[in-house]
Amino acid sequence: MHTPFDQVRHLKPGQVAQRLCVTENTLERWRTKGVGSWYLRLPGRVVYREAGIEAFERQVLCLRTRHCAPTEAGPSVPEEKETTGGAS
Repeated sequence: MHTPFDQVRHLKPGQVAQRLCVTENTLERWRTKGVGSWYLRLPGRVVYREAGIEAFERQVLCLRTRHCAPTEAGPSVPEEKETTGGAS
């Protein structure tokens, strides 16, 4: 689904850092390593699309530490093994 261009919101690195609870230096390091959300490098500044940050948050969302297998739909949830009460 595409957002009309006039409705695209951009966030400054300070806003993104606050939202993700990291420093602006961390965001800069992520950019150099190719980690994190996509960003726009404009003359004299960097901005992030809000939709990109939301997608990044979904990508790294985890239910439990050992079940961090992010997907576009969110974290995977392991299926519970069905147990039966009777003897086999």
